[in-house]
Amino acid sequence: MSSKAVLNIRLPEELKQHGNQVLARHGISVSQAVRKMYEYMDKEQDVPEFLSQKSDDSVYDERRATLRKVAGSVELPQDFDVKKAIAEKRDAKYGESV
Repeated sequence: MSSKAVLNIRLPEELKQHGNQVLARHGISVSQAVRKMYEYMDKEQDVPEFLSQKSDDSVYDERRATLRKVAGSVELPQDFDVKKAIAEKRDAKYGESV
């Protein structure tokens, strides 16, 4: 199949870096990932489930409900930095961001 179409998208640099790290760990190029998604949509005539707004909403609604139940049950230190904690956990799991 001849490749003639070009996609140009905008996304946050950090999101691009993290996504590229995940793809690299699996030996997949960005072009391969996007091509596979388009092949799936062509074959199934539908979007992958993870792109469906309905499935995203139900997952997040469930998470929000759980968080509301436990909100206030855990006390964090005054100087606790949530963004730093998330970055440290991500870096420990996937390696430091470039």
